[in-house]
Amino acid sequence: MLKDGDGYGSKRGIPFYNVDIASVVEFHQQPTQKPLYYIDIPIFYGCDFAALSTSSAMAPEIPAGAIVAIKQQEAGKIFPGESYLIVTKDFSGIRTILSYPEDPAKIRLVPKNLADYDEMIIDTSEIKVLYLVKGIIISKTL
Repeated sequence: MLKDGDGYGSKRGIPFYNVDIASVVEFHQQPTQKPLYYIDIPIFYGCDFAALSTSSAMAPEIPAGAIVAIKQQEAGKIFPGESYLIVTKDFSGIRTILSYPEDPAKIRLVPKNLADYDEMIIDTSEIKVLYLVKGIIISKTL
């Protein structure tokens, strides 16, 4: 890739921020924050941005160190069983969203790594921002 002045590569593709995905919403929403580079993978072109997942809450599906590409969603358009970056006043992280049959106004936030992380139940009205996980890039070191 060639250096273009603001980072590496062209400005085609989706912006990649070299920070944890759980805190990247702030960086993405600030117009002065510049991405490190752009990921030029055509299947990710509809995504809003990509960043690192440093948590092991979603391992093995999303291992710590993976790059996650995400697309903003409306809170009312949740697909149960899919993984999302959920941002509330008290929480920001990736979890699988499942319905909560006892109360349709609530949802379950379920980590894949249940040995180290607990499931949470929140009211959908608590969601400030919601992003669907559209892709995961994993780098292996052998």
